[in-house]
Amino acid sequence: MSKSNDFAQMATSPGKEPLDTYEEAPPRYSFENEAPPVEELNAAFSSLQFTSRSTEVTPDTCLAHLKLLHAFNALKEDVGYTDGLWGLYDSRILSHKDKKSNAVQNNLKLDDETGKRLAGLREKRWALFIARAVDRYEAWWEKISMAYLMEDDMEGESEKYSGFISNKSPLAWAENILPPLDVLMVWHAHMLNPRAYLEDCMLSCLSGLWKAGMPWELVNNAIDTNFNYNVSNDCTKAWENIIGRKWDNMEDPIVKTLKCPCCSETHQIPWTTCALPEEFEGEDPGLLGEGYGDGNFRYTCTKCGKILTMEFLEVGKFVKDVQELIFHDKPMPGTILENKTGLPKIIPRNLTFKERYERTFPNRLIKKGLRSKLLQLTAPETFPTPSMNNVRVIIEKALKDDALIKEVESVTGRDAIRRYRVGQTARAHVRKMMSRYWGNRSPFALELGGAVLRQGIFTEKMNKIDWLHSPTAQETMTRLITKYKRFAKIMATYPNEVAVPTLDVDLAWHTQQLSPSAYTHWIYAKTRLLIDHDDKIDEDKLSTAFEWTSKMYQELFGEVYSECTCWYCESVRAAHISSMGSVLRVSRNEKSMFHLSLQLPAPSRNPFY
Repeated sequence: MSKSNDFAQMATSPGKEPLDTYEEAPPRYSFENEAPPVEELNAAFSSLQFTSRSTEVTPDTCLAHLKLLHAFNALKEDVGYTDGLWGLYDSRILSHKDKKSNAVQNNLKLDDETGKRLAGLREKRWALFIARAVDRYEAWWEKISMAYLMEDDMEGESEKYSGFISNKSPLAWAENILPPLDVLMVWHAHMLNPRAYLEDCMLSCLSGLWKAGMPWELVNNAIDTNFNYNVSNDCTKAWENIIGRKWDNMEDPIVKTLKCPCCSETHQIPWTTCALPEEFEGEDPGLLGEGYGDGNFRYTCTKCGKILTMEFLEVGKFVKDVQELIFHDKPMPGTILENKTGLPKIIPRNLTFKERYERTFPNRLIKKGLRSKLLQLTAPETFPTPSMNNVRVIIEKALKDDALIKEVESVTGRDAIRRYRVGQTARAHVRKMMSRYWGNRSPFALELGGAVLRQGIFTEKMNKIDWLHSPTAQETMTRLITKYKRFAKIMATYPNEVAVPTLDVDLAWHTQQLSPSAYTHWIYAKTRLLIDHDDKIDEDKLSTAFEWTSKMYQELFGEVYSECTCWYCESVRAAHISSMGSVLRVSRNEKSMFHLSLQLPAPSRNPFY
């Protein structure tokens, strides 16, 4: 079904993850223990060069990325410290003595417990802000989606499928179609999951957006030296007129419009039930809440009586996709890309192979064997309210039903006499399909709120290192790109091992992923795969993999993998390169000052494999 193309017309016209804490930011040191003046930062970014033709990450795009991360961090500070936002007042966790002395406003020392509770309140504001940002991102995505991928598109030469990656027409970005910073932040996290982002773009036929990637020049120009995100009035008006949301996240409605998955009744659900009056003196109900953006969402439908929860919304999303498959031939998520390569592959035209093609097995299983059972999950008479665990039970039972599977796979003749086994690839794609719904009520392949929070940990680390203000920033970016390319060689050489990047490698990697087309072509040429990442790997496995990566790096390139990246050490490396072997001499005390102000790089929480 075709949708409004207002956005496209403007583009081509002129003109439950742990949250990182609110700590006091460390001082930014230059060699005189002072931050460089604003004029110097202006000069450093006035000459950045960007090109859409490059297939490799550059020092300038890394610097622009750092600038964007600083803007995200500044946004978090602004939101967290906005007292009273969504009825979350600092006063609710302060003692009578603290209130009387205006402890927060006067920066007076708070006891440890009060300080922790205050930090938790600020994290709550930020978590709600992110939940609303994801909702706004969904509205943006829905508006710019022009069509949908169909099952038939995955056969033969279709621009929507086989021609998607080779598409030569990127979206023509212009300043007046830039999204707000909070939406940009969600998009940023989405792109840093390359396979999920590719699948979502293919399902929504957004080849132009995928090809174009992050508009670095426009984003760099929009962020000033105080890391404020500034756009023209035309841009804010275009967003509000076309997308139908306020430019400022905080000015959007305090309720979420939601249809019941069972009866389609429309409800206005509060984003949080944790709001309290500023002078509230009773027992605090806590910060968990039952609003749409809270941690324990719960709402009773006034028409059908169904209790709406996160788990039921996940089932609602699944059933909606099942309906689209059955009635409109839209393939299920998890059946679009090959598991091994992470890329699209045309379905064979040969009828025999097509009927048993393992990647698309979940689609056949639903259409031929489970349609009535799955559609019944959101029926009014279905009680108790189902979860994705109920879906799992239905599918597991079906996989054990030999007669049903033979019918689904059109097994006839002699083959029908023997027991038919579902292939490993088919089972893997069933699991891939199911993973799109566990803990995820959004229309995307992953839960983007959690993705933003996890990226926030990386953003915080980049902010503390503060390469952006370093006098050797360009040299540092050049060095870490070299290190990243070496890291890619390790992955290509050892495809079955888990390789873990350090923070400096991760910056280059993340930067290139924000140009999805360029990243896909470059990394595939190196590894024959679209390398994805998992930022939820357990600590023991992460540590072991990091030790292995460090060993391989030193063996292959004769250099230490994990290095200190503070300003002092970076300046020594830059001086060594520029002076043909002469090393900048700094006293032990001066070096200690830098090491105290900045932490050594650690393995990133985003291991790629």
